[in-house]
Amino acid sequence: MNVKELLKHFEGKDKWHLNTEQDIKTSDGPHGLRIEVHNKVGFGLSYKANLLSSEAALGCSFNRDLVYEYGQILAEECIQDKVDILLGPGVNLKRNVLGGRNFEYFSEDPFLTSELASYYINGVQSLGVGTSLKHFVGNNCEYGRMVQNSLIDERALYELYLYTFKRIIEMSNPYTLMLAYNRLNNVYCCENHYLMKDVARNQWHYQGAFISDWGGVSDVVKSFANGLNLEMPGGHKKSYKYLEKALDYELISEEDVIESESYIKALVDKCGNYSYQKYDQDKHMSFMEKCATQTIVLLKNENHILPLKSDDRVLFVSEEINHNVKQGQGSSNVNSIVNDNISDFIPRNCVYSNKIIDGEFDKIVIFIDDEHVSRGEGFDRKHIELKHSQVKLIDEALKITNNIILIGQFGGPMHISMIDRIKGFIYQPYGGDGNLRGLFKVLYGVSPCGRLSETWPIDLKHSSTYAFFDNNPLKTMYKESIFVGYRYYDTFKIDCLYPFGYGLSYTSFSYDNLSIKKIDNKLIIEFDYTNIGDIDSYGVYQIYVGNDTSKIVRSKKELKGFNSVYLNANESKHIIEKIDIDDLKVYDINQQEYVLEDGLYHIYVGDNVRDIVLEGKMELEGKSVYSNLTYDYFKINEGHFEINNKEFKEIYNHEIEEEECNKLTSDSMIQDLSKSGLGRVILWFADKGCYIFTKQHLSDTSLYTDPIRQIMWLSKRISWRTVDSFVKYMNKHSIKYFRELIDSLKSSKE
Repeated sequence: MNVKELLKHFEGKDKWHLNTEQDIKTSDGPHGLRIEVHNKVGFGLSYKANLLSSEAALGCSFNRDLVYEYGQILAEECIQDKVDILLGPGVNLKRNVLGGRNFEYFSEDPFLTSELASYYINGVQSLGVGTSLKHFVGNNCEYGRMVQNSLIDERALYELYLYTFKRIIEMSNPYTLMLAYNRLNNVYCCENHYLMKDVARNQWHYQGAFISDWGGVSDVVKSFANGLNLEMPGGHKKSYKYLEKALDYELISEEDVIESESYIKALVDKCGNYSYQKYDQDKHMSFMEKCATQTIVLLKNENHILPLKSDDRVLFVSEEINHNVKQGQGSSNVNSIVNDNISDFIPRNCVYSNKIIDGEFDKIVIFIDDEHVSRGEGFDRKHIELKHSQVKLIDEALKITNNIILIGQFGGPMHISMIDRIKGFIYQPYGGDGNLRGLFKVLYGVSPCGRLSETWPIDLKHSSTYAFFDNNPLKTMYKESIFVGYRYYDTFKIDCLYPFGYGLSYTSFSYDNLSIKKIDNKLIIEFDYTNIGDIDSYGVYQIYVGNDTSKIVRSKKELKGFNSVYLNANESKHIIEKIDIDDLKVYDINQQEYVLEDGLYHIYVGDNVRDIVLEGKMELEGKSVYSNLTYDYFKINEGHFEINNKEFKEIYNHEIEEEECNKLTSDSMIQDLSKSGLGRVILWFADKGCYIFTKQHLSDTSLYTDPIRQIMWLSKRISWRTVDSFVKYMNKHSIKYFRELIDSLKSSKE
């Protein structure tokens, strides 16, 4: 193939396949296959598949081995359906509990996220199936996600957001790295030379292929010139024609084309290296049950109301009979094979109802969920309150007894106003097809072992990002800098409902004989970990590290070690945890590199970030570190930061660009059409059509803040040229551009 012919490899063949001689197929993940019927894009009908536990659930496992096995289960399903690249895992940090896609991500913590994501990827890729690590980088909300400008200061960028991807790439080398929709510090990720070339290629030596999120390319030529290797989806946009002209005008070079082709070729060579075979459904079902069991978090167990006894007469209640919330919505939504119901698991001596009834029950178990709250792609949650009807159920039950157990099938933290009056509370992050099997095993005796991978606030206002989350679809200022999640609550002593790492068990664990030493570039942490109860169980230990003598602003302590360990009753194990000194470094914005700050480091061992059992110290030799963060900058009011734009600009250290809204571009939001008379007419018809098909007004959908270029998804007849012609016509209203628009629609048939 000549150089211009190679340019056709830049755009996908269709919605899910690469445009290469070897057929390479992708599929949505990350917790099950979503293969669209008729090869279409959309969140509607897809082929039936197994629905595994969500990444939110996996994050609560603190169990690397479980996550590795999870990856292999996914790979076996990919092999049966001849999927070469699974579009996952998602590793964006949970910056705010309102994030609509948080259930698809592991944690608020970059260390926990990177460890588990690496085992996920290594599990999938061990069987010859590729992964697509996403979304690189700064995609931490859904509101305006396709036009959003994430403004992040260097320390936060390198210590939280890039750090997550850096560790994963170093430990697992995913086949592809998916660029996020949003802009990072004024530049779209898909055309961000700094992200792709300077950081990933030069600093991290990443050799995989850069792939756009579906519809994430804003400018074809800029994206290709700055390092993007593959635009998805494809087949009708005719991106290669723009690239051919760019080559002729020397906007890109032959060397650029050859370099990009080398990454595509390497990707193709890695794909398809597996032998086709069908997976064992019984084996997969057994794993899904195990996974659901090990990711359940027991948050309250007053007077040992759990586990339930076999002779307990229990009233099980859900607002809707057999309502079972086990996943969120969007591109991760799986058309589940399993269709079991709560009633399938109710013991004969118990009663199942959709309302509270008085019948001298020993205990009442109430299922609650977050279904009325947006919990899917394209939306962020507006609040974390239970709906009134569920609150009413709890209130009615409390009139009968206080022996009440809540089962929260949530995608993230919720606010339960009557939690102080409830004796038992189980949190089940979307548990997939094994959720009910796992849940009833825990209810009737298997010790729960999940731990929270994100902090539960007492109030929505008690968040470092409360004052500046989701208030502008075009721009998000990460004013909280490095203080996300428990880093904020722990450092600034903010009360929370349940801290990061929290979770109860039906047994108890002890810690003894801590020793700390440094060998080469490792901290060696040793201690004895004992199950001191009479129930066999997994226990989860956590190790945090902080610098007591730091001369810069930094978190009081950060997670740097953890594991889930199975211990029989009264069994003890000697734990040896090795912490890489490099993971203790902070980012020096003057030296522009990670630096170990010298000082006295404090090592904390315990059950969660607040409940520390063992402590020790170690002096480490390092360097002085510069940071422009000061404690005076972090002003707290009513449990959250209040920081103005001028103050943020001092730590951001760049110009904060004002958004230009004078004329339409392909990146303008659909809602911006309302600025002209013709645009308002178009929006009126679009709104009518939207309501007919979805029973929602256009302004209530994520499409309203999507860019105009996203109309390419609506029809195979719409290409980049069509979008350009449409924008020109909307700005000028000239007959010339109208003719161009019509001509582009005609030529797209060719």
